[in-house]
This record gives sequence, C-alpha cells and structure tokens, in this order.
Amino acid sequence: MAENQKSAPKPSLAPGPEDSKGQIQLSSGVQDAHEQAEPYCVYGRITKAIIVLGVSIAGCFSPFATNMYLPALNELAKDLHRSIPLINLSMTTYLIFQGLTPALLGPLMDRSGRRPIYIICFVLYFASNVGLALQRSYGALLGLRAMQSAGSSSTISLASAVVADIATRAERGVYMGYTFAGFLAGQTLSPVLGGILSNYLGWPWIFWFLAIFSAAFLLILLLFLPETSRLLVGNGSRRPPRYSLCLLDLVPCHGFHIEPRIPSASAVDNITLSQLVLGPWASLQVLLDRRVGLVILANGVNFCGTVAVTTSQPSLFKEIYDLTDLQVGLCFLPFGIGGILASYAQGKLTDWNYRRHERRRVGQGSSFANSLEGGSGMAGFPLERARGEMLPPLAAMQCAASISYGWMLQHSVHLAGPLIALFLLGYTAAAIINCLNVLTIDLYSDRPAMAMGVTNLTRCLLGAGASAAIGPLIEHIGRGVCNGDDSFFDRVR
Repeated sequence: MAENQKSAPKPSLAPGPEDSKGQIQLSSGVQDAHEQAEPYCVYGRITKAIIVLGVSIAGCFSPFATNMYLPALNELAKDLHRSIPLINLSMTTYLIFQGLTPALLGPLMDRSGRRPIYIICFVLYFASNVGLALQRSYGALLGLRAMQSAGSSSTISLASAVVADIATRAERGVYMGYTFAGFLAGQTLSPVLGGILSNYLGWPWIFWFLAIFSAAFLLILLLFLPETSRLLVGNGSRRPPRYSLCLLDLVPCHGFHIEPRIPSASAVDNITLSQLVLGPWASLQVLLDRRVGLVILANGVNFCGTVAVTTSQPSLFKEIYDLTDLQVGLCFLPFGIGGILASYAQGKLTDWNYRRHERRRVGQGSSFANSLEGGSGMAGFPLERARGEMLPPLAAMQCAASISYGWMLQHSVHLAGPLIALFLLGYTAAAIINCLNVLTIDLYSDRPAMAMGVTNLTRCLLGAGASAAIGPLIEHIGRGVCNGDDSFFDRVR
C-alpha cells in the first residue's frame, strides 16, 4: 500500500473511527488517509434524527395532495357537474406529473443540492393549493392538480437522497423506514382529515388546509434544514454554498469539530446547459441498467396495485356500505396503520439481514466495512440477496390479501372483513417498498435522487394507468375478478 502511495501522506496505522453500530471501519487503498480519518457523516445521532424527521414530514405532503380529497370526490363531482370517472382523471393527471417531475429534476437534485429543490417544490405546492381552493371549473382542476403534483412529488426522492447522504448501508433500512413512515402517515391521516373538512366545511377547505400547512413548513425548512448533498458538503464537514445555507450552518453543533471548508468551484459551478437538457435522458438510462431496472419495475407493479385499491375504495365503500365522507375517510386508517407498522418493522429486519450477511462474510475471512459505499470492500458481497430475501413471503401474503379483499367486496360481507384485508395490503405494500427502495439506493448511492426519480416515474406512470382503468374494469368484470388480476400481476412481479 505504501509503494502505491509514495506521493500521498503516510496513512495512520491506528484503526479508523467507529460507525454507528460500533464496528471498526477498515482502511481501503481506494481512499486516501485524510478521508479515512473522517466518519461517513459528521452529524451526531440527534442531528440525524432531526434531519430525518424534517424530510419525513416533507414526505407527508405528496400523499396529502394525493389522498386528502378522495373522500370528497362525490361532492366534487356534483359541484363541477362531472361524472366520477372524469373526476378520477384528476388523479391520473396528478400521478403522471408525480412520475415525470422527479425524473426531470433528479440529476439537478444530485448536482445543485437538496435545499434549493425543496424550496422550489414547496413554493409551487403552496401556490397550486391556493388556486385549487378558488377554482370552480374542471379544466382548472386538472391543470392545478398537475402543478400541485409537480410541487409535492419530488419530496419522496429528496428524502431518499438525504438518507443516502447521512446513513451507511448498515443503518439505511431503518432510516428509509422512518422517511417512508412519514409518507404513510400522510396517506393514513389525509383521507380522515379530508373527510372531516369536506363533511363540515366543504371541499375547498381541503386545499386551504394544505396551503397553510405547506407555508408553515416552508418557513421551518428555510431556517433549519441543512444541505446534505455529498457533492457539495462531503460528509457534512464542508460549508455549503451561500444559496444553501441555513441556521444550523451558522452554529457549530455537529459534535465533531472540523474546520469548515468552502466547496471547490467544480462541485458547485460546473453545471452546464447540456447536462440540464440531457439530464432526463440520463435518468431514463437507469432503467436500462440490468442491476436496478428490474428492481424499479417490481416497485412500480407494487405501487400499481396500491393505487388501484385506494382509488376505487371511496366509491365502492359508499356504494356497498352507504358511508358518509367522514366514514369513508376513516376506512383508510387500516391500510395506513399497516404501512406505518411495516416501515418500522421492515426497516429493522432489512438492516438485521444485511448485518447477518456482513458477519457471515467477515467470518469467511473477507474484509468489509460499512463505510465503503461501493468501494473495493463490496466486491462479491451478496447485496441483492441481503436486501431481497424477504420479498417472496411478502409478495405471497400480498396476493392472498388482494384476492380476499376483492371477493369480500364482491359478496358485500361485513365491513370488518375488507378492513382487515386493507391492513394486510398496507403492511405488505410498505414492506416491499422498503426492501426495493433500500436496494435501489444501495446500487446508486452516488446518484440517489436520480435513481429514486426514475423509480417514481415508473411507479406513477403505472399507477396513473391503474387509476384510469380501475373504474371501467370493476364495471365490466366485477370487484372480485378485478382484484384477482391485481394479485396475478403481484405474483408475476
């Protein structure tokens, strides 16, 4: 090693710093001695928790926009003098832009940082919600829903990118679970809040609530959320560019004293017009990568079934059980509670399985370090097996729950039956997403926002097709057969 690094400073023979799991980081010939002296991320556990909490709350806004007005679809159709299938097209429009926007912005997120994109997204989100509260025409509804989607959809990709910035592979499953728990909390609470607001104040107050909520969060984001992009701030020890400064950057509170360094011009300024124009094409090329393309496709099929269930649920439950808007909203709780439980439990299980394979590899005499994100220590490590071993039983459980849900609705059994099936569907869908998202980030840890942007594109385009097709399918082939088809596609996945 010394012969290969004659011009470099002599590395210390002392063991490297401990990671969050107490395991010693091993030296690598790929990294120089200065890099080995620093941890993967300088933020302490409390600071990491604050950052993850912030991006988790930010992740609530996308499902709030998606699901909050689902209980009000019937009232919205009456006020705008449109049929339910036409109003459902606003959901299709939303999902199309939810997929396109992160894919278009993914390369920009990775190069210009996380904070600027967050700020742009929430400004768009606030403005669109004000417009939606004031509009009274079908065309305005579709256009403003597209704008609302553009503002909220990137928050999920950004949250995953932030986790990749601050968490090693050995702890990434838990942190990804926490961020996705925010998404699911929004998915759980939004129909209930939407039902309450629609039932007592009218559907425009759904969008007024979202406008007020997003404005308050934007202020918190501007003041406290730090820039985490490793291209700009490294492991957090570099001072971010001026446009990405926040209040935390002015106070040395990381618990790891390193003199702040100004990022080089190449990290901030070398973003050319051609890179911005060709960025979307670079994102789509991720799908052609055989390592991750099938993972993204499986993620999309899983999301497709979820959208089919949640989009059809309001009209089916109102028709079969004669529920009010508020009661319809409450019926979304089992799905969300199952998903939140899965986000925590599956995150723990994902990291446990990863460390199990790590211990087995070390026991066989291979050197491996959690901090080596794709370095030489990863050669031969069974990453896909470590992340995907739990997928087959989860997929089988999801298929059984989907078939049961459809046929219970077909035969109008007691409401408790479909609600139990919804809990299982929520649990399995969230657990599968956790496994697949963590694997995607592991494979593209250097460009996490772009990878998750392509994942969102695939999921949302398939979801848009599902939301547009589910109504006609139920009318022509029935509730039971329709959900059986969802189960078939899950098994193919």
